[in-house]
Amino acid sequence: MSAPYLIGNAASEQVLRRAGITYARGLVCAVDSDAENVYITLIAHSLNPSLAIVSRASEAASAERLTHAGASSVVSPYITSGRRMALLAVRPHVVDFLEFTRAGSSDVRIEEIRFDADSRLVGRPLRQACGGALPLLIRRADGALEPNPDPETAVQAGDTMIVFGDPGALRPIEDD
Repeated sequence: MSAPYLIGNAASEQVLRRAGITYARGLVCAVDSDAENVYITLIAHSLNPSLAIVSRASEAASAERLTHAGASSVVSPYITSGRRMALLAVRPHVVDFLEFTRAGSSDVRIEEIRFDADSRLVGRPLRQACGGALPLLIRRADGALEPNPDPETAVQAGDTMIVFGDPGALRPIEDD
């Protein structure tokens, strides 16, 4: 299997343009240097303000700089690893479950599904909209979170739902 690729310096505006940054939906900025990540994030955000940018920060102070530069999300590998290690120490079965659902060969998955205004499922209760999938969380368009939503809760335009189920149960929701 081959995938398109481009060899070049990501801190170069010309390289980012050749990579299609002006129409891209997302960018993962994960070079080793926090300063370079800030610079790349700043350039990418200036070329495409609606771009979802996930940037890596080694230093805590860099996280704020990356956010100011235009990063949508900032990930610290050290903080993430520390949290995972702590969770493994106190809740190893939760980690096992999450790893199981992420594995490509798993019979179940956790997915994120967005409902646009033209979705045929808008206005329907979750019990109808989700079919055999289990809704875990709804993020409303205004950002409000509804964990463990009631099956009678109506799907609203702009909702993003986190659901759990086998691929067959998820397919009709994803295809909407």
